[in-house]
Amino acid sequence: MDRRFTPAVSTCASVSQRLREISERVSQASSLLSTRVGIASEKQNQLLLASMERRAGLQLRLQQIVELVSIVPVIYYMTGIVGYLVRALNSIGSSISVELAEGVALPIIASLGIVLARLAHRRALSDMAASKAK
Repeated sequence: MDRRFTPAVSTCASVSQRLREISERVSQASSLLSTRVGIASEKQNQLLLASMERRAGLQLRLQQIVELVSIVPVIYYMTGIVGYLVRALNSIGSSISVELAEGVALPIIASLGIVLARLAHRRALSDMAASKAK
């Protein structure tokens, strides 16, 4: 009886071994495919992050330009206030030229505005750096 079952048992063992080998190959192929998908996903994420970084840089540059341009109306109004103050002083007996006072005040106010804007910008950048470090 052993003689009759030996070929069948050896066939079953051979088929079982082949199934294990095929299963291992499928597992390796699945692992390789998963790795490729992971690499493609990471590359896509890297490109997205680079694009976001470029946009953030452009947005920061635009914000800086807007800050500098917004200083102009502030300087204009502050110079106007100096003019009103000098007119008020002239109405009580002072003899200061309004145009001269505004002309002298203009570069001082402009310098002060630019310095304050830069200080605010630096402080905002340091606050951002501190928040990223946390």
